Amino acid sequence: MFGIRRSVKAKHCNGIIISGDHNKNISIHYGPTDARLAIPFKPESLTGSIDSLLIWQSQLTPLIGRDKTMDELMQWAKTGPRISFKLIYGEGGVGKTRLAFEVASKLRKEDWEAGQLSRLGNDSAFRLGVNGTLLIIDYPEQQLERVQQLLQAINAAEEPTVPLRILLLSRRPQLFEQLGESLSLLAAAPLSLAALDKTQATWLLLESAWPRLCQLSELGDTPLPIDQKTFSRWLEQHENHAQPLYILVYAIHLIDQPQATTLDGGKIIQRLVRRELVRLEKEGSAKKLNKLALPLLKGLAAICGSITAQQLKNLADHDSLTALLPDDERLRDSSIWQEEREKSGQVVELQPDLLAAALLSLLLRRDDDQPGEWLYAALDVSDEIESATSRLGRLMHDATQVLGLPWPQEALIELSNRLAESGDRANGLKVIQRAVAIHEKLAVDNFAAYEPGLARSLNSLSVHLAKSGDRANGLKANQRAVAIHEKLATDNFSAYGSGLASSLNNLSNRLTENGDRADGLKANQRAVAIHEKLAADNFTTHGPELANSLNNLSNRLAESGDQADGLKAIQRAVAIHEKLAADNFAAHGPELARSLSNLSVHLAESDDRTDGLKTIQRAVAIHEKLATDNFAAYRPELASSLAILADFHADDDHCNDAISTVRRAIELIKPYAIDGSAYGDWLEIMKNNLARYQTD
Repeated sequence: MFGIRRSVKAKHCNGIIISGDHNKNISIHYGPTDARLAIPFKPESLTGSIDSLLIWQSQLTPLIGRDKTMDELMQWAKTGPRISFKLIYGEGGVGKTRLAFEVASKLRKEDWEAGQLSRLGNDSAFRLGVNGTLLIIDYPEQQLERVQQLLQAINAAEEPTVPLRILLLSRRPQLFEQLGESLSLLAAAPLSLAALDKTQATWLLLESAWPRLCQLSELGDTPLPIDQKTFSRWLEQHENHAQPLYILVYAIHLIDQPQATTLDGGKIIQRLVRRELVRLEKEGSAKKLNKLALPLLKGLAAICGSITAQQLKNLADHDSLTALLPDDERLRDSSIWQEEREKSGQVVELQPDLLAAALLSLLLRRDDDQPGEWLYAALDVSDEIESATSRLGRLMHDATQVLGLPWPQEALIELSNRLAESGDRANGLKVIQRAVAIHEKLAVDNFAAYEPGLARSLNSLSVHLAKSGDRANGLKANQRAVAIHEKLATDNFSAYGSGLASSLNNLSNRLTENGDRADGLKANQRAVAIHEKLAADNFTTHGPELANSLNNLSNRLAESGDQADGLKAIQRAVAIHEKLAADNFAAHGPELARSLSNLSVHLAESDDRTDGLKTIQRAVAIHEKLATDNFAAYRPELASSLAILADFHADDDHCNDAISTVRRAIELIKPYAIDGSAYGDWLEIMKNNLARYQTD
């Protein structure tokens, strides 16, 4: 996996060349290079935009309260083994990135090469410094496998002639465990970066920021409107308030509202982001752009990392964004577009992460129909999908867990279902796989907080996989969902019992598809029992779920040879759906039609063909009505009920009716039929039935 070319000795070369094969496996070798490690550029001047004031590169104040930590890092860099890795971990906003690059800047003055790679991958390189090299990798969890390969390749290679230090910046204290035991010998003790000392450093930071902010706001020598005692009371409101980011946003807030001295830091961040949102909307309107264009691009750039001109074109190809986004030429004189030396321009993300999370939370609540489409579009155009997935998960965490903001956590699941219902099963599967990947990454850091979302996304993934023909992996995904829901429901049945029953209901289908009918029946019986209990307490909420479980149970019982109880179960399901659809047809009509289709089959198998025919005719009539309003969504359902109706016609010796009906069903299902998928199986059954009808 890791190839090291040793034909060129380290002592004869001035750099490290990183290579990768077609499988993205990384190897290194020593060789000549002029490539430098980068320290992100410092803005030439500060503007009124929030990120201009708060990104660490702006250096609004000197580095305060980190002298001891700086000395520790310099000592690590200059002493010890020739190669060493170190982890700095801490919450977002605590100052990890600035500290690391302050160390890099200091080492550069001592003839070290220090900074970060513009990208970690094939054909990247960096030269070795005269006295040593410091490589900084920020958020290694965004590309965990690649970082692991790089570190293992460096570990296996010949030692360089000068110290090589790799500094990893992460929120995860357990990062080295995830990178593997083989690196432990080269790993220095990790450094936990905490909030600033409340007795001195926090006040010094506020005092240092204030005159700079007054200068930028043209307020002259306006004195700080609070004393240290008032500031100390604000610090004690929340543990996050002692972090550098929160102190700086507090200072900016005091410039705007000097009397509002007690507002929570998270609320201040939200206010500042709303101010930035309004500023971008006004700027866009002045340029005759859609009001949402600039803030939305700024928010989506936080998922992509940045948005290049080509990525902007790709975003605009997504239907949900076509009417919203301008071309890059109309952005080039906007505040969100950045031209970098030797690079083409790009939309830069709002930073720090907490601000980007707050902005996205605001934007995603603007339109209930679009959040999933917007999020997936950003993932889809990203050059590094795994990094983008990790960033989206981090933004979701910051919005919900740190700032307490709402987030449409079901948006990607709902989008995947809409795509599948419209016939785009391939993209529906891709979307739900991204949703699972996001929750997987979040659950690594906080399983308790994110296991419900992980279970829901796994449950949905199982359905998508099964309908795409991958029944084995569909079963595995479902079994994981059930295991998580079992744990959740044990601790809190009222909150998670419904999720457990839903995943058990799906499990019964997956087990049956894989030939295990006995366990499929048991799973379904458990689902019904749970839904019976829940519906007894709250029929409005859980009655539909109970009906769906009964519908499923009727099939499991019939498959096991118990036709009588199967018929009773589906009759109960229909009765519930009839009651629900009478009150709200738009919401419950589709499920009524499905249960009627199933009831017609059970009636036919019980030799009641007369009532069976009437029942399937009702189901077809409902599906016809639904398909008239939304053809793409209900086309497969209509095809299924028509196929059942064709069978009734054939058995009643109405062969011409049977042939014309099944032909219509075949034409309806064809666009959805992929070999090995559920719809592919349906199509084959319909074709076989057509051949049988034609020979009768």
